[in-house]
Amino acid sequence: MLKRAIPVLVIILLIVAIGWVTLSKMREEKQEAYNEQANYQELYGVSDTTALIYLNNIPEPVKALVNNGSFYLSMDYLRNSFTTRIYWDEAGQTMLYAQPSELWVIAPGDTVAGELDGETIEYKAPIVEIFKSKPYVLLDFIEDYTKVNTESYKDPGRVYLYTDWEKEYQKANILEETPVRVVGDPESPILTTAKKGSRVMVLNELKNYTQIKSSDGFIGYVLNEAVGELSSERMTCTYQEQKFSSITYRDPICLVWHNVEESSGLEYLDELISTTKGVNIIAPTWFVLSDERGNYTSWADADYVTRAHELGLKVWIMLENIRSDENLDILNVLDNRETRERLINNAVRNTKRLGADGINIDFEGLGEEEGYHFIEFIRELSIACHAEKLALSVDNHACVASNNYDANYYLSEQDLFVDYVILMSYDEHYAGSMQGSTSSSGFVEESVMHAVQQVRKSKVVNAIPFYT
Repeated sequence: MLKRAIPVLVIILLIVAIGWVTLSKMREEKQEAYNEQANYQELYGVSDTTALIYLNNIPEPVKALVNNGSFYLSMDYLRNSFTTRIYWDEAGQTMLYAQPSELWVIAPGDTVAGELDGETIEYKAPIVEIFKSKPYVLLDFIEDYTKVNTESYKDPGRVYLYTDWEKEYQKANILEETPVRVVGDPESPILTTAKKGSRVMVLNELKNYTQIKSSDGFIGYVLNEAVGELSSERMTCTYQEQKFSSITYRDPICLVWHNVEESSGLEYLDELISTTKGVNIIAPTWFVLSDERGNYTSWADADYVTRAHELGLKVWIMLENIRSDENLDILNVLDNRETRERLINNAVRNTKRLGADGINIDFEGLGEEEGYHFIEFIRELSIACHAEKLALSVDNHACVASNNYDANYYLSEQDLFVDYVILMSYDEHYAGSMQGSTSSSGFVEESVMHAVQQVRKSKVVNAIPFYT
């Protein structure tokens, strides 16, 4: 009986041994799977010269440029995402940045931006680089001169941009050293290791895993038990806006436009003003854009300015495109620095020569592309006007949802560079539209309330019609 049992026992032990060896091998293979390191190049699609971009922790479809250890963002990305102040002049192949009283002109390869408060602003790397015929801007410059916080990491390259100052971000400490995985799965590859005590940003909580941004800049998943108590923190913006000075009049603005053509309108000035009350500024429509080289037709008259001053009025000369030739493409005026400069220099010089007090810009019907170049024109004009102590005002379409024009006029930028922002709160209905009020109370209220969200109240002038 015992002799027959021994072979059976041997067979059982052999089966157990084989099973144990097999299980051990499977455990080792499983452990190797658990510890597999992520292949960054395959996972992220980046190389030694490119980097991921995250905007408010959301991955962007475009990549940053990495050159000699420095990070760069494309000019197109900047414009489309969060700033137009950093401006690319395609014709001159230079980057422009408008300070309150000076325009920085930065060529590719330059490390010096310009002067600021008597100090030379210089960087260790070129501020602008050209890559595949496209301009890219140094990340350090972007953080210094744009309302954005940045973080950058290498191997692989990652750039984090933060622009949401209202959001409360969840933070926590890591309680024990733990792997950060690509997805919330124990067999998922490991991105990095979160060290015990390190501070992480908590992005999402799942059943067993928590999505975090680690202290070394990886977004991935850790086990829930590795994450400590949550606390809420708001991002603090590190950018400090430059101090912009404005020409501000003591009395509230009461302005009339004096619509003239083929003459200065001097012969009608006294009669016009005699029918008004409280007017302190008159804006004759003297300068009319005449071609795409930055020239304009003028009906200006120094005697008109003198008489207006005798009547207690300041004179803001209007420069407009309403009566320009219908074939004139204003984009060709606005998107070329040389043309803008010619227009600005002539307008400022002639306004000063006539003894007038300011310039009123009325460029209407601008689309998205025109608007991008228009606001750069306004920045550059502001610098020139203020150097000559001339007030600058801009006429804007009513800020209402039905037209959405204000998006192309960049009111928040006007708030910085323009002395007075005028709202044309009329033409709610017009010839050819459905019947209705020219300027209903609700239309005016919507326009003003929307504008003062972007412009200081002291700068807003609401224009209303005296016609139906």
